[in-house]
Amino acid sequence: MCPQKRNLVSNIFAKLNEHIREELGQPASLMRLLAEHPGIRVTLDPPRGSIAVASVVPWHKLGAEKTCPWDTARGGLLGWKMDALSNYGSFRLQRPEYAQIGRCETSAQWSCDISELHGFAASKSALNDFTNTDQMVKADSPALISAITREKLNENLAHRGIRIIRACQKLCV
Repeated sequence: MCPQKRNLVSNIFAKLNEHIREELGQPASLMRLLAEHPGIRVTLDPPRGSIAVASVVPWHKLGAEKTCPWDTARGGLLGWKMDALSNYGSFRLQRPEYAQIGRCETSAQWSCDISELHGFAASKSALNDFTNTDQMVKADSPALISAITREKLNENLAHRGIRIIRACQKLCV
């Protein structure tokens, strides 16, 4: 076989192999692009974790995004890929296992230590400045923890700014 035909056959098989790998979920064309142009690689520093809700990964929403109003199936992922004419277009991949990731359970007997909570949505404190609740209280409200007693807890729970905990006030007596 002449070198030109061998090269053509090799290119066809390479494209077919890449297409099959893409269809199976492996980012073959991205890997090829990065191998051909190593200068486009950049390191991505992970965001600094904080107690702000924006820093909590919403795993319960993975595959739950709706791409159109009539779309009701969970487990769909939206992405981009190049078609045969080298045009980029969006595509949707249905992955049933992603529909199973998030679930909600309600338990009347559940309790927790508030210092274990992350993902506060609102506060007068700058939530992005703190990696845990203890840091926030020590920096912004040391008077709230000047004494660790039931009386101090009841005083803190009675504060007008703690509206969400009003129902718990009666339990702490």
